[in-house]
Amino acid sequence: PQVIDAYADSELTAHSFDEDGWFKTGDVGHVNRQGQLFLKNRRTDRIISGGENVDPTEIESALTQISGIIEAAVVGIPDPEWGQKVVALVVRQSNVTSLSEEKIISELKKKLSGYKIPKEIRFTGSLPKTSMGKIRRGELASVFDR
Repeated sequence: PQVIDAYADSELTAHSFDEDGWFKTGDVGHVNRQGQLFLKNRRTDRIISGGENVDPTEIESALTQISGIIEAAVVGIPDPEWGQKVVALVVRQSNVTSLSEEKIISELKKKLSGYKIPKEIRFTGSLPKTSMGKIRRGELASVFDR
């Protein structure tokens, strides 16, 4: 209520607020035992592959724990069999050339369930980001169209 409690257009209000009057932000998060709110990502970032919900930030975290990986971004791209398939774009340290897709997948299999393992990994020099440093997920999918 301190920001907004309704739009002038009642249809927009009905779509944007839940039955208790909470604004639907589209964010995914959790509240810990101390009552602190932690935002993980946007609901639209969630990948649904074979009926399983996949959190891209979980996979990105696992990827960046692998020695030689500086940054990683994970998205879902359309797949006729699974609905979406998990793919990753990875930035390696410049002096690391021996880090292959196969080695990365082998490491991820030790940490993640099989449906969370990227079906394809591509290497890049940098990730597309906003001026605030957030990954532009919308641009990542186009990398896998090539």
